[in-house]
Amino acid sequence: MQSVLQQVLRIYFIEPDSFPKALLKLTHDELREALSELVDNYANDVNSSALRERITLVVAGYEPRKKKLGLNGFNRQTKIECDVKPINIRSDSGERLNGGGNFSDLTPSQSLKQWQEEQGKQRLSLRC
Repeated sequence: MQSVLQQVLRIYFIEPDSFPKALLKLTHDELREALSELVDNYANDVNSSALRERITLVVAGYEPRKKKLGLNGFNRQTKIECDVKPINIRSDSGERLNGGGNFSDLTPSQSLKQWQEEQGKQRLSLRC
């Protein structure tokens, strides 16, 4: 089941013309829930990738997972898990956390552990 925030993000990015009307249809409690989730999850994200990852997953039809490292999306219909690393095209920082997105955020031991845990599962990696 999609959260209210997931529904709002999907409309905003897939049907932007209907976004204002969609917001008007939400109840006060639904708006409060979406805003609370947005602030709770993303206000303190050090490098802002969590929101870009979530948007990419929602638009691609995947359910976001809570964990930061490893596979962060799951499609219930196809049973495929995925890991997304969207690029922050607005970042011009030359710093380490520059929004470039990559799959090198795991140490070799973390990568091996994840690989052992996920043997036999269907996986997909998306780089946007």
